[in-house]
Amino acid sequence: MWRAAWGALFVCLAGCASVDIRPGGDGGTLFETHARIPAELSAALAKAPDCCASLAALPYATLAEAGTRSLTISPSSPAYAFDSGKSFFAAYRIAELKRPAEIVVASQRSAEPGSTLQLWPDFRMLAFEPTLLVLDAQFRIRRRITADPPDSACATQARADVFAARVDLVEPPDAAAYLIVLTTADALARDGQQVCGVVRHGLSPVGALRVDVSRIEIDERQLHFRVPVSWHPGLRDAGGLGLLGSLVDESGWLWLGEKHLYFLTRHGDVLRPQLSLPYTALRLARSDATQHPAMLVVATEEAGKLRFEGFSAAPAARDALTTAAAWLGDQVPLGRIDEAVEISIADTLPVISVEPGSSGFLSRLSDAALVGGSLVALPCALCQTGVCTPEMLLSCAALFSTGAVAGGVVASGQELLARAQGRSQGPAEVPTHAAITLHKTPALDATSLRACLQAALSQGGAEPWRDQGITGHPHLKASAAPATPSMQLALEGIAFVPEGATPADVNELPVRLHLRGHWAWVRAGDATPRHLPLTWQSDVHPLRAWLGDSPPVLRDTLDTACRDIATQTIATAAAQWRRH
Repeated sequence: MWRAAWGALFVCLAGCASVDIRPGGDGGTLFETHARIPAELSAALAKAPDCCASLAALPYATLAEAGTRSLTISPSSPAYAFDSGKSFFAAYRIAELKRPAEIVVASQRSAEPGSTLQLWPDFRMLAFEPTLLVLDAQFRIRRRITADPPDSACATQARADVFAARVDLVEPPDAAAYLIVLTTADALARDGQQVCGVVRHGLSPVGALRVDVSRIEIDERQLHFRVPVSWHPGLRDAGGLGLLGSLVDESGWLWLGEKHLYFLTRHGDVLRPQLSLPYTALRLARSDATQHPAMLVVATEEAGKLRFEGFSAAPAARDALTTAAAWLGDQVPLGRIDEAVEISIADTLPVISVEPGSSGFLSRLSDAALVGGSLVALPCALCQTGVCTPEMLLSCAALFSTGAVAGGVVASGQELLARAQGRSQGPAEVPTHAAITLHKTPALDATSLRACLQAALSQGGAEPWRDQGITGHPHLKASAAPATPSMQLALEGIAFVPEGATPADVNELPVRLHLRGHWAWVRAGDATPRHLPLTWQSDVHPLRAWLGDSPPVLRDTLDTACRDIATQTIATAAAQWRRH
């Protein structure tokens, strides 16, 4: 109760604030604070005489050094009838300020001059929206900079910035000699805008501001675009972003100047380039606004290898980054990129094994369910003539499901009874003497398999891959130590797996050959491989066909396996290259 009373008292003391209480959309109560400009301030601006006859006669203070300074615009400040409306203002001579430089003018929440509410930041209700005018040496307006949208942080943080207007000075002093800080008639009359969690009925003609001047340590005389971004060295698409990347990658500004692309970060009152790329060195510039976050990727070439740089923008800067990327793509002569993609085979020793097969129970269970469902739903065969209504079709589906369940239950019962009577067949197994023979097959040694895969990968050569201005050239590398980008094939296991029930003649046991391994894809600019599973299996052949020093079935199967795996390797490498 007492907190509410104190809150009401302070709102009353503010004079310019009120609280509306109305029903909320969810049936609750909505408290909405409204702020109006005190009549005394509006009257003070209206009565203030024009200080000067022209822009040339304004009282200009000197602003020549980097640093931070406070600025108060009050009823005692000079007033002038600008083309955007009458306003109290502050004016600076900036001709002596070293270029390039950045000037940021930011306002904070304030209270009516002389009010006791200046002692309590949480109850400061006034918000000043700055507009900046840049004048040349002849006092002509060369640039007009409006403030960014209000920062939402000021709703909960009383000392946070409200509005901020930024100007980058790259022109020579004659073209940017003076700076004026003012507000506009549009801001003073704006009704209904929510600023700092308060519905405003007009913005303030006075306010407390901060002026930050920073040096920019680059040699540029022209600025085309400046976009807030995060820099991701080595990244070529948004798929490589992750939590770790978002924590370690730097945030700053993408600056597109006359001849260079820069990434700038702030160090006190200095903006320093962390990256500088001349446009003539770029081989690629592409963007994708559909990704989250929006990305710009550029690439340079060093010693025949591509170096990628990725820049991501928050949703608020998505359009700015897309526009900047389009300009970069249109204005900068970009060369054709050829990128080598290495394909290699790892020096692994695949493990040879002879594994037990399955008992066939799941297959028998599936067959019994199918037969049961078909028998119960037999009358529904007439539906194939098209005479069944949708309701009848639903009934038929229910009948089939019931029959399938019944068939499965019967098959399970038969299996349990057979196991109890000792008639159930277990998994088929290769006899020990045959397993020993298979383990010692010469065609399965690591050297022979490697030669087989190398020959298959070398036959014919892969066609170049093309994607977004880059041409990838896959080639086989003899060394097992890959560079980037690369695809490395590693064969890990060779297994003979019997299938079905054991026949009376064990030499006729159906056996299939399984190969297992993985591909390790390393994208350009990365050192961590991405592992992708590799599996292959042969047709079924009787056990006797697999036995011997060099049985024809095994030779033919391995040749087929090498060709298939080589084809899969090239296709997988192409897909990963295009993706990354």
